[in-house]
Amino acid sequence: MSENSELGLYYSWAYASAGISYAMKTGDDTYIKQSGMTEGDQKLFKSIALLEETREGKYWEESGNFVYRLESDRPEKKGEEYSWPYQLQMFHGDFYVRNGEVHEIPENTDGWGQTVYSTGTLKARYLDGAWQMEGFFEGIATDVVGKPFDK
Repeated sequence: MSENSELGLYYSWAYASAGISYAMKTGDDTYIKQSGMTEGDQKLFKSIALLEETREGKYWEESGNFVYRLESDRPEKKGEEYSWPYQLQMFHGDFYVRNGEVHEIPENTDGWGQTVYSTGTLKARYLDGAWQMEGFFEGIATDVVGKPFDK
């Protein structure tokens, strides 16, 4: 996974991506912290995901899954930086439960709904024997992601 190659980058990206889905279901971001995701992207994820409430069993979504699809077989390399465009589908499902109350999730309202689509570009550098990656949440309307939960 930490190999300095395109395959090593792919595996590092896959590990972080799986860590996102795991955290959405459990509230445990351990695997995100262990991945090569930059601190900035980790902070952004924590700002859009209700990890503490999920961990405490106070919040969960029917689906709660982020699915990334890379748009090409290989990343583009410019100097020391790699870029890899992706498409992202965030599956929330038809409902969420918060504090014991069931709430329906709209199909898609103001950038948030049952399934949200986004695109972005993963950017990566190999530093100090490991991949450092950012751009996981590019294109997500962070100002509206938490909107339905502000109740």
